[in-house]
Amino acid sequence: EVLGPIYLTGYGDREMAVTKHVAEHTRAINLCNQLSWQEFGATLQRARLVISVDSAAVHLAAATQTPLIILFAGINCPTMWAPPYSLCRTIMAKVPCAPCLQKTGCPSMACIRDISVNQVYQTAVDLIGLEAICQKTH
Repeated sequence: EVLGPIYLTGYGDREMAVTKHVAEHTRAINLCNQLSWQEFGATLQRARLVISVDSAAVHLAAATQTPLIILFAGINCPTMWAPPYSLCRTIMAKVPCAPCLQKTGCPSMACIRDISVNQVYQTAVDLIGLEAICQKTH
């Protein structure tokens, strides 16, 4: 079983550095800085699942009814900012200081840095099912 295509999106030099690094070490396709706003929206609409930090992508995905996992930092409160959408799940590491609602967070940012890949994967399986995440290749 293999994952279907994974597309990395973003905009700007900082996000390009991160997506370039991830793409070089995975099979992900880097679309950072390559999509117009309309192409970005269409990409989200066609996705089987969007995984994102709290950003414009979250609200576009919800508007197009795309299943969505939001990775929250403690600087925001998920119950306040997550779209009220049945196919939306939020993840924030359980730390006593979150949500802190501090504009710049704290040095450790454990609220988001301590989210595990396994936690995201299990949330995806619970949200859309294993069959939708994995495809058999012949």
